[in-house]
Amino acid sequence: MSDNDNVTYMDLEVVKSLLPDRPDDSHKGNFGKVLAMVGSPSYIGAAHLACEGASRVGAGLVTLAISRNLHPILASRLTETTYLLLDEDSGLPCLESYESIITAAENSQAFLAGCGLDPSSHTTNILTHSILSKRFPSVPMVLDASALTCLSTLDGWWFKLHGDTVVTPHISEMARLTGIDIDEIKEDRLNTAIVKAAEWGVVVVLKGPGTIIASPDGLARVSPYVNAGLASAGTGDVLAGMISGLVAQGLSSFDAASCAVYIHGYVADALRATKGNAGILASDLLSNIPNSVNDIRLE
Repeated sequence: MSDNDNVTYMDLEVVKSLLPDRPDDSHKGNFGKVLAMVGSPSYIGAAHLACEGASRVGAGLVTLAISRNLHPILASRLTETTYLLLDEDSGLPCLESYESIITAAENSQAFLAGCGLDPSSHTTNILTHSILSKRFPSVPMVLDASALTCLSTLDGWWFKLHGDTVVTPHISEMARLTGIDIDEIKEDRLNTAIVKAAEWGVVVVLKGPGTIIASPDGLARVSPYVNAGLASAGTGDVLAGMISGLVAQGLSSFDAASCAVYIHGYVADALRATKGNAGILASDLLSNIPNSVNDIRLE
């Protein structure tokens, strides 16, 4: 793809060197807290996948900010997750919810937003009042899915972000964020990611075959994995959760995104060996993440 010395084609040794330490005398506070604003009535599963993705990769604590009416449904599936219950307006979080989100973010090491959020102007208002507020703390953010749709409607959104940020677009979302035609992006995915990461001052994870992770300083890493088994609903939610979980453990946004992308592909390849490349569910990835991380550490 490129002869650029700033581009690394990731392998097991690169990722192994980046994984966070796990001392035996640790407690959950050593591994950080993720605050996740994810899920909605139409996309309840996204909240489960993203939050468990963060937990399975080693985050010490995950807190889900969710409408009160969804709590009973998710509580039976996310038994280790804690909850920030948001007051409602017509079944969705009310606009005033941004105040409690800002307060909770002050005590978090990573903030994840977008997976399965209702893609409405109502949600956009809450999200923009939160992450683009001058009062929002400089906590590292991972923005996915509906959060990217929200940003794509705002001119100069990157000037309003606080702290390190990872954006995780697939190619259609990248087209919306950049205004560049999809076919043009496909022709040069690597340089598109590098140029936009530098322009926006964020880490760009441009998803697809051979996912590209580009940093604001011109560095890029490329995943070796190409797996049609990941072409199913929810796998991106798992990845976003994994990135936030690694950020919470103290990795830089670039390193966290790189490790998560590699592990995500490693897990999918292990599943393909037994299941083939059709019919792998996003939830299949979750229980296999710890084993795969352990395999990478021991290689």
